[in-house]
Amino acid sequence: MALQSKFQLNDKLRACAAADKDHIGENTFPPEDRKGVHVGLIHEALNAWVAKQKPPVKPVAGGEVSARAFGGDTARLVKLFKAQKNILNFKGEIDPIVGIKATLIKSAVAVIGAL
Repeated sequence: MALQSKFQLNDKLRACAAADKDHIGENTFPPEDRKGVHVGLIHEALNAWVAKQKPPVKPVAGGEVSARAFGGDTARLVKLFKAQKNILNFKGEIDPIVGIKATLIKSAVAVIGAL
């Protein structure tokens, strides 16, 4: 299944793109939303984006990928992605959260499609 389809079919990722209460991050609640298939898809998208970066950027660490956990490495790359795309939160800051403004899902799908 193409990554774009996986994103579109994942309920948690669709929810995080639609409602603030469903954002995903290292310290978001509920804690159980910081792990799972949806986080694995975030890793897949981030690592595909990383593969296109010049100079090279370190991908999400293997431990977070194998655990499908949103940890410090995932947060680092979300912030880097958002900084490059100038995606700011309501305070005008770059934060390590995947949500409505991040549009990580939509942007990642575009990145994957361009590979």
